[in-house]
Amino acid sequence: NTASLRGPAGAGTALRISGGFVQWKRDDVADWSNLVAVAALTGADGRAAELRVQGTALQARQLGADWATIFDLSSLSAVVDVEGLKRRILDINAGVYPAERPGDNPSAFTASRAGGDPTALPAIDTTLYPVRTVGDGLGLEISSSREVWERTLHVVESTRLWRGRWRYVRTQAAQDPENDSVVALVQWYGPDRTSPVGGTVTVEAFTPGVNAPHEVSAFIGISGLTGVTVARPAGASYFRVGLRSYGVESRTVLTDLHAADVSDIEEAIRRLVPEDGLPNLSAKIDETRRALDAEVVRSEAVDGAHETRLDTIDTQRATTFDVATLRLLGPALADGDDAPYAAALISTMERAFLAAWRDGTIE
Repeated sequence: NTASLRGPAGAGTALRISGGFVQWKRDDVADWSNLVAVAALTGADGRAAELRVQGTALQARQLGADWATIFDLSSLSAVVDVEGLKRRILDINAGVYPAERPGDNPSAFTASRAGGDPTALPAIDTTLYPVRTVGDGLGLEISSSREVWERTLHVVESTRLWRGRWRYVRTQAAQDPENDSVVALVQWYGPDRTSPVGGTVTVEAFTPGVNAPHEVSAFIGISGLTGVTVARPAGASYFRVGLRSYGVESRTVLTDLHAADVSDIEEAIRRLVPEDGLPNLSAKIDETRRALDAEVVRSEAVDGAHETRLDTIDTQRATTFDVATLRLLGPALADGDDAPYAAALISTMERAFLAAWRDGTIE
């Protein structure tokens, strides 16, 4: 039997029973998704339960028994974001490698591909790169040895700073461990938007564990600024980020690939620090970052003895530059009557920054 149910929390969401599952879909989405197995709704005698939507709950009951909640429909609200992410992945961020074959290089973005105009590039081939769900999100599956690149070219100038982000989950290990790796990449282009400037830059080459989400974050753009992992070479006007997965029979789900303009952060630092003080600040941030890294290592080795401290620092090394910067610049924000409270202010800033970093509020 097939039925459709709706309720307050399921407004715009249809439910049905089909193929041994209770399935659901949003009104603006064509495909149905499995919600819960029908077997979970049957009693020992094999009789199917009644279903209803009550408040925010999908409920079921056997004849003569009490209603029991089997699924919280309010959790489906997150699916709206998933659908948005799916559109972002397919339409903006992870355009298929231009020639749609592994082994080519970014120079394939030529005039025949509209000079890198993302609106003129074809959408990614979801036969070669199917959309998959993984434990921490939704992404494109890269099988064996292939590459994907952003469709968007980012403009770089002497005063603009970008932050690239690569996030993925290896779901199946390679059969040739010696070639098993995932590489985060940056490619620069000249003013014509088609000619590569220099070789492809490797940000990180990493051999991930299976089902262990991994994230890479790198500053891109301004030469000489501490924390910029990839400095703009002479003659470069644009860049894009990409990801290459190596390994026979390997499978990697790419859940995020993009670059965000963070120039305002760099400009704020320059307003707080005199121009002639930047070299010293740069060296000091490096020193503080190394100290923070060492602190994380020591804390991890003590098996939870510093849980509160780790909550403040964030064990992912990608954020230590930002925390170090906050520690050094915090006192500049706590002058005058606020000076006695500088330490508390810095601690609060660190916690707010790390919380925002984790939930994606800031890039």
